[in-house]
Amino acid sequence: INAEYGHFGIDMKALKKTDKTVAEMEIEFQFSFDWSKLQESDRQLQPLYGPGYTGIENLGNSCYMNSVMQVIFTIPAFQKRYGNLLKFIREKKKEPPKDFHIQLAKFAEGLLSGNYSKPSSEKQDPFQKEQTGIRPQMFKHLIGEGHPEFSTNKQQDALEFFQHLMTQVERAEKSKGEKVDPSNVFKFQVEERILCTKSHHVKYTTRDDNFVSLSIPLEKAINKDEVAKYEQEHANISEEEKKAKGSAVKPRVSLAACFDTFSEPETIDGFYSSVAKEKTTAIKTTKFKTFPPYLLIHMRKFLLDGWVPKKLDVFVDVPDEINIEHLRGKGLQSGEKELPDSNAPIVLDEGIISGLMEMGFSRTRCERAVYNNQGKNLETTMEWLFSHMEDPDIDKPVNLQPTGSSQSQGAFSEVAVTSLQDMGFSRAHALKALQNTNGDTERAIEWLFSHPDAGDLSLPDKQVDMVDDGPGHYQLLGFISHMGSSTLSGHYVCHIKKDGKWVLFNDRKVAESEAPPRDMGYLYIFQRK
Repeated sequence: INAEYGHFGIDMKALKKTDKTVAEMEIEFQFSFDWSKLQESDRQLQPLYGPGYTGIENLGNSCYMNSVMQVIFTIPAFQKRYGNLLKFIREKKKEPPKDFHIQLAKFAEGLLSGNYSKPSSEKQDPFQKEQTGIRPQMFKHLIGEGHPEFSTNKQQDALEFFQHLMTQVERAEKSKGEKVDPSNVFKFQVEERILCTKSHHVKYTTRDDNFVSLSIPLEKAINKDEVAKYEQEHANISEEEKKAKGSAVKPRVSLAACFDTFSEPETIDGFYSSVAKEKTTAIKTTKFKTFPPYLLIHMRKFLLDGWVPKKLDVFVDVPDEINIEHLRGKGLQSGEKELPDSNAPIVLDEGIISGLMEMGFSRTRCERAVYNNQGKNLETTMEWLFSHMEDPDIDKPVNLQPTGSSQSQGAFSEVAVTSLQDMGFSRAHALKALQNTNGDTERAIEWLFSHPDAGDLSLPDKQVDMVDDGPGHYQLLGFISHMGSSTLSGHYVCHIKKDGKWVLFNDRKVAESEAPPRDMGYLYIFQRK
């Protein structure tokens, strides 16, 4: 190429880039602000050492794991369960690299003992000094084994890793027959109330969860007039000029406004009323049925603008304490009439399902989107799917059986029962698994392996999980922040309140925080008072 352009008197090696693409300017502006504030890199922070102040080496885009694990081992339930490494080594039944309990215990030992919380021998700025830290290579390999994303060295979503970790913890504890499961500290129940607008009857349902996902209502920004003025003044100028004029004015929304949006009534079109015997409109409201010891709050900062992922450039004001007891559901009230169970078949629109699948979504996700938007068109259903991509049950198959219907022991396919028995399970266990998975054989197999301690072979109409309920009054324990334009790129750090002070954990760097950026968090962890 140099020779070809040299023929025209152009020296390629002497050329310099004089302009930037819009994407490059956005990245430069985003990183220069976010990275500086979230990492507090413009401040001389005092390094911290000792038990509970241990850094974690980045194993190649593993900052998402490092941030989650720092928060997890700040919680006493996890410290108590995995804090005795020697105990697990004595009890081990297989090689340590494959033993989940031993790897978690090694992680806990490394973070909590203080043995690895020492200054690195490398020459560094005294205020930017990194520790020796721990290198959890075996744990990362084990937790990611068989997983299409966490087995790679690519950047991942911290929330998805948290969910994966809690699932593995729960399964590991059940496989040992233990009644102590530290992941229970995050579990709570959500109450959904559906009001039929035609018959005015109501229906209450309950679902389990371990985090609450909050939308950020930009229309409720406390500085929306200032934002509108800024956008109007900067509508026709370049990104370079914007930076020259000073910091951008970003929307600022209160956490209380986000919770208000969470509990706002939602209209459901095409709802089949078992009283009116026809499809009508219903109103759904969501409340907490129980409050967990530790509440994990996920801020929905990543949206799809058309087909392009977009990160909301917004501040969320998060206080030291919150009281959300007013969001507690109260169940069926005096004077309310309950909707009877419906025996009407649930039929999903195959045309809309096919349209969504042509866009590259799995059938399971398409069915869930159509199920939650019955009576709505393709565009509305697609928008719903885009905005719920991070829902914990998005990949869970939809139960298309009529509400309240259940299969008796004799209603299951004998072929399904026999196939489970051929795998070594008793008939009673096979029937119980099919009951809990609506007759789906594949899901029944997974249920059996994840419930090895299923001793009660009765078939209840509804499985009730034990949750630690308490008042909805919380104080902020920590938060995980993300820098970058996508969860699949950028960097994660976390801030945790320890011994009365805020501490920044940035891989191997551990230091006392001077200005914790609480308004820029992605995940917030609150501890019940």
